[in-house]
Amino acid sequence: MVSTEVLIGLLIAAALAGAATWYLRGWWLKRKNLRLRQAFYLGIAELLQDETDQALDIFLQISRQHAQMVELQLMLASLFRQRGEVDKAIRIHQTLLERSDLSPELKREVQAGLGQDFMKAGVFDRAEQHFLALESRGEMPPQALKSLIKIYEMEQDWSKAIRYAMQLERQTGKRLSDVVAHYYCELAELALRKQDVNQAQERITQALAKCPGSARARMMEARLHQQREEPARALTAWKLALETRPDLLGEIWPELENCYLAVHDEAQLLQELDALLEPAPSALAQVTRTQVLARAVDEDVALSRLQADLQRAPTITGLACWLSMKTDAQEKGELLAIQAIVQALRAEKRPWHCNQCGFSGSSFHWQCPGCKSWGSIHFSQEKSRDA
Repeated sequence: MVSTEVLIGLLIAAALAGAATWYLRGWWLKRKNLRLRQAFYLGIAELLQDETDQALDIFLQISRQHAQMVELQLMLASLFRQRGEVDKAIRIHQTLLERSDLSPELKREVQAGLGQDFMKAGVFDRAEQHFLALESRGEMPPQALKSLIKIYEMEQDWSKAIRYAMQLERQTGKRLSDVVAHYYCELAELALRKQDVNQAQERITQALAKCPGSARARMMEARLHQQREEPARALTAWKLALETRPDLLGEIWPELENCYLAVHDEAQLLQELDALLEPAPSALAQVTRTQVLARAVDEDVALSRLQADLQRAPTITGLACWLSMKTDAQEKGELLAIQAIVQALRAEKRPWHCNQCGFSGSSFHWQCPGCKSWGSIHFSQEKSRDA
């Protein structure tokens, strides 16, 4: 029979052993967590220094030892995607998606990440499937919406692009009216190719309802009025387009001139050009007025007026026009040589520039070929230093 003293001693020993175990376990966990934190911070530091390879090595090591850290797995997948190692990002996201212990929020993030992986890989049908799976659960994040819109732009599925652009607008509060108007205009262009004028008119009306200041929609509206032999209404639409985008004068001038002369005379046309030149003396307006003045009044008067314009606002385009007219009139060898030099300078210029990405080109686009922004290509006004 165990004595009372022995029993008490055993109980004390057990208590001490339990306390020691508890203390050592806490100490070990604390050290383990400390090592984990230190490794994590080291990985972040490598990232901040753009040492992506080293950061990936650190995060992969942590990931293998702590597979339950879903956020870290998501970070790794994102890093792999940025590096172009999309197959690894896909594998991480697919593995996470198979887990049954993910919260709804994390599952949504994993699904969205997988969609971005397939976008990066150029597998757009798979990306679309994952984004639409989010929509079916009513969990479409803004980035997924933006990716869907990009997919439908590439596929030229303008109706779906409109739907998701308007959904993104409601969700984020960011106005996308100008972009949606371009989508409607694309649908109008398709209708015109099919010679469905009524459908085209409906799409143009929708574009203007969404964005009354859409120069593209106004220009399309003007052309439809001209087809219907309604020059007065067409002229109103042309003027509204120019109010929004005066830099498009050179693109629309022949149509605008014909329309204007069907309603007014050349004297009023010259007054209109004077009004365009007064606030912003562009090279296009200089040349256009010179051509009209030479035809309607006299070439010498046109030359004199252009020379005064160039002294006030020198432009290479205006100078080329002046030299061309002077050469025709006086056949001087020096002027011909200067004209050739100026024409060569003009040929090198790329006057259309994107105000989003800096793309430059010699012709106008509604959508930037570089960054795919809508309505961002503008004609750069020539300054005297350009000459």
